[in-house]
Amino acid sequence: MRMACCKACELYAEAGSQKLSVLDDDRLLKAIAWSFAAVLAAASCIYWPATRRQILNLVMFSHGHQQHAGVRQLDGVPFDHYRVLQELGAGAFGTVSLVERVSDGKAFAAKEVLYSRCEHDVQWKAALDEVSVWTALCSTYHPSILQLVEVVHVENVSLHLVTELMSGGELAGALDHILMTEQNVRMINVQIAAAIAHLHLSHSMAHRDIKPQNVLCRWRHNPMQAGCLSLADFGFCARFRGSPKEPCFSLYAGSMDYFAPELALIVRAVRRKEPQEGMKYSAAVDCYALGCVVYQMFHGSTPHFSADEDEQLDKIVEGGLAYPREPFGQVSSSCLDFVQKLLEPDQQSRMTIEEAMRHKWLRSNS
Repeated sequence: MRMACCKACELYAEAGSQKLSVLDDDRLLKAIAWSFAAVLAAASCIYWPATRRQILNLVMFSHGHQQHAGVRQLDGVPFDHYRVLQELGAGAFGTVSLVERVSDGKAFAAKEVLYSRCEHDVQWKAALDEVSVWTALCSTYHPSILQLVEVVHVENVSLHLVTELMSGGELAGALDHILMTEQNVRMINVQIAAAIAHLHLSHSMAHRDIKPQNVLCRWRHNPMQAGCLSLADFGFCARFRGSPKEPCFSLYAGSMDYFAPELALIVRAVRRKEPQEGMKYSAAVDCYALGCVVYQMFHGSTPHFSADEDEQLDKIVEGGLAYPREPFGQVSSSCLDFVQKLLEPDQQSRMTIEEAMRHKWLRSNS
């Protein structure tokens, strides 16, 4: 992370010394993909007056949490170097607990996956695949990705996934307590966009389940603060080749409220037992889902919500999205443009995450 921050500093300093636009330097875009600090630098203004002090104030922003790069892998050892303090939740395959590392007393969260709870080997394999993807994403530190710290694996018995502790819970629960001003919505979504950019541009991966329930808060009271939010739940993550716009996925994944039209089309065909030949989608579904999140924060519900799932699929496929005067009549034109370009029905015409990072609204600080 320190090396990445230094590189971002050098690039921005070069841009400032040569009076270059942040938008004109491809090397800066690469910095944006894996450095949230670089994202915030790009988000501050059109032409970044990069002095070293301004840059360091961003990239060295500290909120006291531990930064980990890389994942420690332990095979065939008991999970006894952590002390379980409290059960935080339970799922189909195990529990999530607050744990304390015996060696230094530091607190983490630990997710347990029990082989005995998996009805089929495919479920156990899915858990192992998620660990593999998550480990790759955490090979370098990124503040908008939930940090996987350690994996303790006992073959055909259990998996223990030790992560950083996010005390604020899911973003979905925090939204009810936040005043949805345009600035607050922007500061939340720049962090989610940074995570998507890390997946798409640095790892050629699509998340395929972007939603507030899969974004965790370091603190519940202020998710707008830089470094507060981390994207989690990588069970639907999948790699793509070539451009993020190139359709390559055919098996549907995700949550219906955040489906893109091309994904809803596949799900509707499956439900109707219709042929799905030629139906594919790309990593662009993550951008559409991001648009749904922004829309939801302003409007209170997702763009095509319906209590009837078949009706909701039809609405998503057919498009024709409305932007009610209340609240969208009160947002800036650049904000509305940002949402509309993410919610573009045609996946080939939809704004990419790279373009989203360059968008005027995400770069605004007013």
